[in-house]
Amino acid sequence: MKIVIISKKDATERRAHIAEHMRSSKHEWHFVDAAEGEPIAELPLHPDARRLKGRDVPRGGIGCFQSHWLLWREFAKSDDDWLCVLEDDVLLDLSFDLDLLIKTLEDAGAHYIRLHFLYLRPYEKLGRFGRRTIIRFKSSPLGTQAYLISRTAASRLAQSITEIRTSIDDEMDKFWVHGLPVLALFPFPALELGVPSTIVTKPFQRDPRNLRDVAYRQSTKLLENARRLSSNFELRRFDDHCRRTFSQQAVRL
Repeated sequence: MKIVIISKKDATERRAHIAEHMRSSKHEWHFVDAAEGEPIAELPLHPDARRLKGRDVPRGGIGCFQSHWLLWREFAKSDDDWLCVLEDDVLLDLSFDLDLLIKTLEDAGAHYIRLHFLYLRPYEKLGRFGRRTIIRFKSSPLGTQAYLISRTAASRLAQSITEIRTSIDDEMDKFWVHGLPVLALFPFPALELGVPSTIVTKPFQRDPRNLRDVAYRQSTKLLENARRLSSNFELRRFDDHCRRTFSQQAVRL
């Protein structure tokens, strides 16, 4: 297992801070230069991306999207089994046992877990990991600050996402599309620092509302909701299997 930290190549102050913190990590780690949002042929901007959000996708958001997607694609070609992905405004608890968490996930047949998220959406409680709770989100928690992902999951995400329609965390949360349940740990083993965002640098300017675009967004949302509800129903077996596995693991922790 390796740790990679996505960071803009000119973010010297942030990198120095993170590097100092990571000096005591027992895992191999390195920085990955964040994409700058320039168009790339393999991941085009969807023609209806603006209609879906009612505003432009910011260049920083495109760069963030590309950064994670390109990382998954490269990881899928590697010999590593797991990757811990951090952004450069996050400090990981270096005493946290990532190796044991990976073993626990593998026993449960899980391939992806959030180590941080933005919103506490509806969820299923699956079990305990030490003094933390493992949950599966039934809706989108958003956030790309910190997560643990297997090579299998990275390959599936990279293949299932072929264009930029919305934010990268929104796409990562669409378990009804890529088939990867969205697990998370709470409380977080990672701390997000209170530093300015490099993705959103100015307020969003929303387009004037018109009936056609509103109808398009609502119809898209209704379809997504229907698929999400169906997928949550199908994931009940996965939830039960995880509960049994995690309860056995909890005895050994």
